[in-house]
Amino acid sequence: MRGHRGRATLYIEIMEFLRRRIREGHLRPGDRIPSERELAEQFGASRMTVRHALDQLAWEGVIRREQGRGSFVAEPKIPLGLQFLTSFSEDMRRRGLEPSSRLLSVAVVEADDAVAAQLALAVDRRVTSLRRVRYANGEPLSIEHVQVPYRLLPDLAEHVRERFRGQRATALSLYERFDRVGIVLQQARQTIEAAVATAEQARWLQVREGSALLLLTRVSFDTTGRPVELVRSWYRGDRYRYETELIRPPAAAEVLPAAAGGEPEQP
Repeated sequence: MRGHRGRATLYIEIMEFLRRRIREGHLRPGDRIPSERELAEQFGASRMTVRHALDQLAWEGVIRREQGRGSFVAEPKIPLGLQFLTSFSEDMRRRGLEPSSRLLSVAVVEADDAVAAQLALAVDRRVTSLRRVRYANGEPLSIEHVQVPYRLLPDLAEHVRERFRGQRATALSLYERFDRVGIVLQQARQTIEAAVATAEQARWLQVREGSALLLLTRVSFDTTGRPVELVRSWYRGDRYRYETELIRPPAAAEVLPAAAGGEPEQP
């Protein structure tokens, strides 16, 4: 693999070589990547070129680099779309993973002004507040804080305590609870923003304090347009990526010929 190639060509070649080895299963999650010295000798490249390629793969989440230990194949990120309203349990099972949860707290509390406004609470501002760690195949993926109007599921706190007697439950889907009382979810409003792990979050998610997280805030509505839950979830940035499809609006497509150099038609 030696030859007279530029640094940029070698940098890309090393990246594509490692991607191919991972894609074809020669390197699996947790496997050690060849060292900078080994790759430099294999490709006839400088250590700096190899380091640049590995840094790029680490930034993309393909590998992880550990100080003093080397580079390792990272667990593949879980792609989550933004088109469908599904629960964590439903989504994990659809991907062939076993969901479970650890209870952090559950209580009936008075909603503050911000929560009351988002859930359209006026006279009765009580909500059932549920905090839990969500797992897939035993790996912690997110911390979730759900607030549900008390009047919708008045027995929710008691049900949760019963299910989590050992602090761990195989699954507890709130959407199934909604279905049982005739509440049909139809749509949601969701925002996504960047966050960093606090010391407590890092402990539960088994990441370093200050690690990148994705914070999702969602308000879900039933078929009557009534808000039925407010959810804030902190997802591990090293295990998730979000996917969506973008469609060019008709109005933009209509002006493409003129933008490409032709003269627009005169009215």
